[in-house]
Amino acid sequence: MEIKEIVEFARKIFVDNEMQWFLKTHIEYVDKLAVQLAEIKNANKDVIRLAVWLHDIGHRNNGVAEDHHIQNSKFAVKLLTEKGFDADTVKAVEHCVLTHRCMDDYKPETLEAKVLASADAMSHIDNFSAMLCAVFVIKKLTVPEAYEWLSKKIDRDWNKKILLPEGKEIVKEKYEEVCAILDKMKKDK
Repeated sequence: MEIKEIVEFARKIFVDNEMQWFLKTHIEYVDKLAVQLAEIKNANKDVIRLAVWLHDIGHRNNGVAEDHHIQNSKFAVKLLTEKGFDADTVKAVEHCVLTHRCMDDYKPETLEAKVLASADAMSHIDNFSAMLCAVFVIKKLTVPEAYEWLSKKIDRDWNKKILLPEGKEIVKEKYEEVCAILDKMKKDK
């Protein structure tokens, strides 16, 4: 099986679960940014692309499980094994998916895992308008609630999840714009 088949498989899951908006506003952004970082860092693009398309595969009906990194890593292992990917690739993708949130018990240790975690966080900054839609339309938060949620999310992304300096450089200008928007929201709340 080729990577493009996994990409199409994942794309279909998002579409079938009415998550096209998430596909367009997050997954495709993560893919673009991860490939860019992989090229800069000379990382394994095959592992990274597989991990990108499987890291949030369990999102359904606008819901996100708190342990989705664990659930999705198990799904990735099962799928990639069934599709005949070699054990090293499966293990590398599993680590990327399991650690993409940079949780205390799950830290990215490989270059590819750091690329995925960084690109995941970078996408929130690069496409901040999608984050605004998520907090107001999907989560239905008030301006003060949205400010609190977004401030914590962007701070965590910038300070704990973008693990590669090249990643920060790529989204630095957007990060400054996001900070200005958050400052405005703080004044409006």
